[in-house]
Amino acid sequence: MNDATFRDHVRRLKEAVRGQDVVARIGLPGWGSFNSAWIMDFRGKDVILVLDAYEAGWKGARDIAGRFIRVGLPAPRQLILDKGKDLNEFYQISRRGI
Repeated sequence: MNDATFRDHVRRLKEAVRGQDVVARIGLPGWGSFNSAWIMDFRGKDVILVLDAYEAGWKGARDIAGRFIRVGLPAPRQLILDKGKDLNEFYQISRRGI
């Protein structure tokens, strides 16, 4: 993906959360450390899931979305990064003020 496309992804994520009273980011050292006990804390919130765009991230996105659905909550929206991109690149661009 070129930088312009990646910046567009960052812009769309910022637009998605603009105007919300509280925006929280949760960083995990790998999706496997996501604790199912936290899920109900997200009840009534607009959750946007952003994971690395390769096999581990895709597997994690499926797993976490399934956990939400199993307890009766909607699956989190997802910002899909282009294949091979990771979340560190997303935040590096975001910090540049794009």
